[in-house]
Amino acid sequence: MKSAIHPRVKPRQAGGLLLVVAVMLGVIAATVMVTKLNDVLKRTRESVRHTAMLGAYRQLLLNASTTWGEDDSTFTPGRLLSPDRNFNGSAEVNCLQSTSPTGLPARNVWDAGSGSANTTVLCIGLLPWRDLQVGSSFDPSAFVMGDIPLLAISGNLVDAVGVQKLNSDAMLGSPVHKWLTVVDANGQVLSNQVAMVLIHPGKALSGQVRVNPLPVQLTRQVLNTYVERLPGVADHTDLSGRFTLAGIQRNTAGDVVFNDRIVYVTAKEWMTYALTRVAAEIRLAADAAYSAGYPVTPPSIGTPWFVDNDWNNWGSVTHYAATGDTITLTFARCNATWTIQRQGGRGNVTRQGVC
Repeated sequence: MKSAIHPRVKPRQAGGLLLVVAVMLGVIAATVMVTKLNDVLKRTRESVRHTAMLGAYRQLLLNASTTWGEDDSTFTPGRLLSPDRNFNGSAEVNCLQSTSPTGLPARNVWDAGSGSANTTVLCIGLLPWRDLQVGSSFDPSAFVMGDIPLLAISGNLVDAVGVQKLNSDAMLGSPVHKWLTVVDANGQVLSNQVAMVLIHPGKALSGQVRVNPLPVQLTRQVLNTYVERLPGVADHTDLSGRFTLAGIQRNTAGDVVFNDRIVYVTAKEWMTYALTRVAAEIRLAADAAYSAGYPVTPPSIGTPWFVDNDWNNWGSVTHYAATGDTITLTFARCNATWTIQRQGGRGNVTRQGVC
């Protein structure tokens, strides 16, 4: 009886098959790797774009704090706009109530009835892009996609009634309103003297439903479709004035569960910008009084905001020294120094340090 014949693959053929399989597995692995890499690069590009956008808006607000309202009687260096609560790009003076389930009715940061700060409100809403002349209109999809930043701002910057003396002594001493607070993902306080916070909401996450047409006004329920609450890490929905710099957070499955990106401006940084404008006003008066050298005593300044905010008695200017073509200035509760150096027939203001 003949033995069964079993076909055998020649060694050379077997080696060829193994090589083909190895190449195929390599191609699959490379494809997966490229796909993952592309996803990472896409997320990185988006992150860089959003970070750059927030940085640009942050600088815009700082610049605006030295010039906002300059063409009318309300101008005071340091004062800013309240957020937009009506999705029309214009500031709304009243703010959401933390003690109300809906946040409404909105109330002013200054309680005229009690003659004191209203501690139950938080000024948060969309960046007032129309008032800031960022643009005349936005596609509603930009709101739905979370590309219009939110602004939270301390009442010290928006209260023209309760804050009667907006100067460094008052604002960096015992201000009328509380400052905002920013913490890290572990709850460690980064600053409890924050003037404003910008939030990039990012794309809607699970459970967040943003509508188009846009809502007619911002409520707590609408706000919660833009910002997140992540137990043990952050809660941007409670209107407490506490914000968390936590970056993008994912669950164990890799799903994004928190994507509020924030940048912030401290009270001292904000005041540093305001004081630079004060120094510029002193420079104008000193230039006008210049005669073979700057005046050795502070020049008279009659600008309404300078007088109204108690700068004219020079109590908040802790140091004024003029020698020839140079003036040095310091201000109450601020560690920075401003120098006015005359060049080409006019003074130039520079600053060393921050408050």
